Amino acid sequence: MPARHHFAMIIVAFRAAFLMLCCNAVYAAAGPAVLHQSDMQRLIRVQASEMLGCTRLLNADGQVGCSVDKTEAVLLALDTPDQPLSNAATVVLSALHLNAFLLNTKSNATLQQLIIGILVDPTDIPQQDSPAAKFPLAAYAPYSQPSFAWNPPGTGLALEEFTFPILLLDNKTAPQAADKAAYNAQHGYKGALHNAHLEALMSASGNASTCIKQQTCQPLGGHSIWAAAPPLPPTANSSSSQLPIIMLLAPVDSDSLFRSATVGADSAMGSLITLLAVADILGNNTAAVATYSKRLVLTALMGEPWGFMGSKRLLWEMHNDADTTTGLNLDVIEQVLEIGQVGRAGLPDEQQFSFYAHSQQAPAFGDPTTLLEALQQASQQTTEVKVDVQPAAASNPGIPPSSLSSFLRVKPSLPGVVLAEHQGPFTNPFYQSRFDTVDNIQSASLAAAAVVLARALHGLAAGRGTPQLKVDGVAVQATVTQLIDCLLRDTPGLQCLMGQRFLGSQNADTAEHYISVLRTLTKDSQEPLAGVKSSLELFIWNFLALSLSHALASDTVAEAACDFSKNQCRAGAVCAEYVPGQESGHCVKATVKFVPAYSTRMECKDCDASNSFQWQESRAAAGWEQLHGWPPDPMWTESNWPPGQPSLQIFQKESKAAATAALAAGVIAALGSLCALLGPQMMYNYLQQGTMS
Repeated sequence: MPARHHFAMIIVAFRAAFLMLCCNAVYAAAGPAVLHQSDMQRLIRVQASEMLGCTRLLNADGQVGCSVDKTEAVLLALDTPDQPLSNAATVVLSALHLNAFLLNTKSNATLQQLIIGILVDPTDIPQQDSPAAKFPLAAYAPYSQPSFAWNPPGTGLALEEFTFPILLLDNKTAPQAADKAAYNAQHGYKGALHNAHLEALMSASGNASTCIKQQTCQPLGGHSIWAAAPPLPPTANSSSSQLPIIMLLAPVDSDSLFRSATVGADSAMGSLITLLAVADILGNNTAAVATYSKRLVLTALMGEPWGFMGSKRLLWEMHNDADTTTGLNLDVIEQVLEIGQVGRAGLPDEQQFSFYAHSQQAPAFGDPTTLLEALQQASQQTTEVKVDVQPAAASNPGIPPSSLSSFLRVKPSLPGVVLAEHQGPFTNPFYQSRFDTVDNIQSASLAAAAVVLARALHGLAAGRGTPQLKVDGVAVQATVTQLIDCLLRDTPGLQCLMGQRFLGSQNADTAEHYISVLRTLTKDSQEPLAGVKSSLELFIWNFLALSLSHALASDTVAEAACDFSKNQCRAGAVCAEYVPGQESGHCVKATVKFVPAYSTRMECKDCDASNSFQWQESRAAAGWEQLHGWPPDPMWTESNWPPGQPSLQIFQKESKAAATAALAAGVIAALGSLCALLGPQMMYNYLQQGTMS
C-alpha cells in the first residue's frame, strides 16, 4: 500500500478523534440537560390553558389594573406575603396572601421594581377578601362620612394600578408552576432554572377621553331592564297610565380584581334572583295584580359598581322622556324599595332569617315609615319560615352604597328603603371578590326575602277589593333554586331549561357577572340582538316578560308567532322567547323594556349595531349633572388587547454562565473542527507536492 494511502487513513482517524473531543468539550460546558433525551423533557414549555388576568380599565382621571408588553423572569415561590426579595422574579403566590402582598408592593417602591409578574394559585380560599373600598362609591352617598367602613375587609386594590401582570392560574397550571418554583428553590437558584414568560399587553393608556379618541378602548356598559305590574296600557293617555309607581330595584353585575372571574353571588346576583322570584310570585296572582291602585316597577340595574352607571343613565333617560322610559315619570314615583345583600340572612341550619331596613331619615329625605311598616307586616304574615325585619342600626350614617342614592339625589323627598342582611356594616366577607360564589349564599335566605318583599309590595299597591296575595313557599324555593342553577352555577348554567327557552341553542354556557364592554347599540333599544344584549340581559328580560304577563290572564294577547321585524306584536304586548335567526317568539301582554347603561359622558353617534367604532365623548348631560350635584362622571372604559392574551409560558433556561460557557465551547469546537478538516489536508497536499518534485 503506498505511503500516501496510509497517510490519508491517518487524516480520517485524526478528524474523527478531534470531532469527538470537541463534542465532549461542548457536553462538559453545556451540561447533560442539552443532550440526554430524558432531560429534554425539562425544556418543554408549559402553556397555560384557562387563565384569567388583571386587565386595564381607564376612567376620566387615569387608568387602573394591569398591563405589560412582555416579561421574563425566574419563578420564585412566596410562602408569606412579607417574604423579602433580593432579585427580580415572577412570584408564585397563594390566593391567601395576594391582598397583603399587593398592599406591600404599593408601599414599597423597591419591591415594585423586583416584581416582574405574579402568578396566583387559586387553591386556598381566605377567610375574607374584598378588593373593593371600605366605603364603596362614597362620593355618591347622600351624606358625607367617607371614613365609615361599610366594607371592613375592603382594600381598594381593584381600583389601583399595577406595573406588572397578575395572572390567576387554572387548577391544572397552578401545581405545575408551584413545582417549577420549588425546583428553583431546591437548587439554590443556580444552574438551569425555570422561568416564566408573560404577555399581557393592553392597547390603551392615559385616560378614557384619550383612548376613546384613539379607539383603543371601549366603554363599559350594558342594558338595564324594567318591567311593570300591572302592565302599562297600550295608549299613554289612558287613566291607568299615570298610576303612582313603587319601584323595586336590584343590581345585576359585580366586580373583582380578576374581572372575568367575577360572580357576585351575595353582592349582586342574590339581589337579582330575589327580584325575579318576586316577579314570579306576583305573576302567580293574576287577579290581585289587576286590582292594584299603584303600579309596581321591577328594575334590574346594570353597571352599578361603576359610579351607579345604570341608575344614573335610567334617571337621565327619564329626564329626557326617552322611548326607553315611556311610562316612567319621576313625578309619579312615590316610593323605592331596593334589594341589597340578602343571601346570608339565615342562621346556620335554621329556618330563621333576619333582615334590616336601611333608610335616610326625614325631614331632609322622604319619610320611610310606611315602607318599614309594610315590610314588618309582611314578615309577620310569613309563616312558611321565621322572618324578622327591623330598622338598621341608628349608628349608621345613612343608607349603604346603593342605587337608592341616585334616586334621592334627583328627588330627595322620595321615601326609600334598602333591605339587607346586615344591620350595620356588611357581613359579607367577600364583597366584590371572586370568592363571592354560590357557596357564599343560602337559597332559603333569598326565598325568604322574596316572600317578604312580594307581600310588602302587594300591601303597598293594593286597591279596594284586592284579594290576599297567595304564596306557595315550596314553589318559591323551587324557583330560587332554578335561578341559582341557571345564573350562578357553571352546570347547567345558561344551558338550563329556562336558558334554552329564552336564549336558544347558541347561548353562552354561563352568565357573565362583570359588565364588560358595550361595543355598539341598536337603533331601536328594544331589539333583542345577541352581541349587543348579553345572554344574562336577555334572560332577565324574558323571565320578567313571561312572569308578569300572567298577571292579566283574562286580557292576554293571542300567542301568535312574532319576531322583531315583520311579525310584530300589537301595542301593549311584547315578543317573548324570540331568538333572532333561530326561533319565532310569541306575543304576551307585558311591559318590559331595555334601557342602555353606560357613562352619561359618552354617546354612540348613529349607532346601528355595526362593527364600526362610533363612540365619542359628550357633554349633553353636564347641566343636569350639575343641577343635581352629581360627582364628576367617571367615564369607565376597558382597554382593547391583542387576541391570545394574557398568556403564560413556563420553561427551563440555563444560567448566563452556563450559556456563555456553551457558546465559548461551541466557538472552540467550530474552530477546532475547521482545523481538523483543513490542517491535515494542507499537510497532505504539501507532502504530495514534495513527492512530485
